Amino acid sequence: MPTHTEDELDYAERMSQNAQAYKDAWEATIEEMKAMAEELEADGWDATYVGAGHTAPESPRVEPEGRFGLTYVIPNNYEEDFTSAFRPGGFDEYEVFRNEVAGTVFQVTVFYDRETDRAILLAGNYELMHANPLIATAMKQGEMYTHVQLLDKTHLGSFRHEQWEPFFPDGEQRLQQVSEEMEKAAVEGVEEFDRWTVAQMAGENPPMQNARLDDVDPEEVEDQRLPEDFDDESTEE
Repeated sequence: MPTHTEDELDYAERMSQNAQAYKDAWEATIEEMKAMAEELEADGWDATYVGAGHTAPESPRVEPEGRFGLTYVIPNNYEEDFTSAFRPGGFDEYEVFRNEVAGTVFQVTVFYDRETDRAILLAGNYELMHANPLIATAMKQGEMYTHVQLLDKTHLGSFRHEQWEPFFPDGEQRLQQVSEEMEKAAVEGVEEFDRWTVAQMAGENPPMQNARLDDVDPEEVEDQRLPEDFDDESTEE
């Protein structure tokens, strides 16, 4: 019979207890994204919106290509909408709208290309506990990236951001807490420290790997749809 660590049991219990809250938060995020797109259209923008089936905070340690940032895996049926709107080298303006619910970030990022009057709105959610290595990398590099790809890892486009703070407004505080946990772990005989955080930052295999793109459930991504009362096409006409 398989055994489970305390971290895994705590994680499973938290996910179970907050399942409805996560569902409600995601639906609210999609509603907000659609409302933003409609407002942009009213102001003369060509707006395209996409809800990601999976979002992963990736650091160079995890991503073999050495890239880092938030990577969004979008369903195949949104590929044409995204690629039609995306322009390499464009979209140098952006806004980040985020909300945290029980350790999970629900986020809408709006990318603006003023030369073409196009806007891309991208919604996703990820567990903040997986983001520490990315936060450390973004702070060190002084920049942040957003990547969009399909389930088969086909890369559709990337956005560079000169500031990491809009994505991780409490980043410095989180890394301070990480440093404290690392210091506790380094003291012989001390047992009360966040073992998952220490393993994650030390480069060991974390007890849960669901932030890794290799572990994405294909059905979860391809079944990702906007709520039934929403049009699943972009707002472009």
